[in-house]
Amino acid sequence: MIARGAGGGDGAGSSRPISSPNDPIELLRRDFQATQTHILQVMQDHTLTQYQLRKVQGQLNRMEQAIMDRLEISFVSVPPIDVPADDSETDDDLDD
Repeated sequence: MIARGAGGGDGAGSSRPISSPNDPIELLRRDFQATQTHILQVMQDHTLTQYQLRKVQGQLNRMEQAIMDRLEISFVSVPPIDVPADDSETDDDLDD
């Protein structure tokens, strides 16, 4: 049945360690899984066959994985922000 898990257990996104519950990728993954579960429930309510439901679930899983892969690549490719260690100039600017 569909209730087993909307995201599936075989995708790389589902096995990725969660660094923080507020991690943007993790939040998006949970939102996508909730949407996926809702879509599958609506389709089940409209008397689709088990084959059709499995086919849709497979398509949704592939879509989720593609989105997660793109997001992880874009987050990894963003260079870190270089913050100067000496902030004495900023303190002087605030006094004016």
